[in-house]
Amino acid sequence: MLVKILETIPNIRVICEVADGLHAVEKANALQPDLILLDIGLPSLSGIEVARKLKELSPTVRIIFVTQQISPEVVIAAFEAGASGYVVKMDMGRELRNAVQAVLQGGRFLSSTVHSVTANLQPPESTVLETLPLRQPPPRLHEAQFYSHDESFLGTFANFLASTICAGDTAVVVLTKPPERPYFKDFKQMV
Repeated sequence: MLVKILETIPNIRVICEVADGLHAVEKANALQPDLILLDIGLPSLSGIEVARKLKELSPTVRIIFVTQQISPEVVIAAFEAGASGYVVKMDMGRELRNAVQAVLQGGRFLSSTVHSVTANLQPPESTVLETLPLRQPPPRLHEAQFYSHDESFLGTFANFLASTICAGDTAVVVLTKPPERPYFKDFKQMV
């Protein structure tokens, strides 16, 4: 989904995708891109460490984190490591384009979900968050999400509930038991 969104932005061309932190540093050093999108949880090196190394190698590179992490400590660490933008994955569909455009124009971007969580900090924990532009709260949305693995669901679900509760909003969650799938039983018998 990330690449599909990026391909819809004028003048953006995806030149490389990697799956771990060390490879990200190597490729970024070789290719010298203008913009790099990182996740926090990367194998071999965390996204925060990758951002620090990238800023040492190329101080002008712009970095946007696209992650599930919403804790203020992680957000602060990301910006202190050199990020110009921070987009929460559940906001990616509606915010990534704006984040890319803002960052490429020299601005900063902070996902609305993170704003909701950090708005209740008294006083702000860091000047990093103080200097980020405030935006209007997002419109009320109704979303349905589907997950192939329980771990993925639980992480996203926990972040969603935390951001909703911290923002003082209400969350309605409907969970159902998975239906019986006879074709899976047949497959298990064949194996």
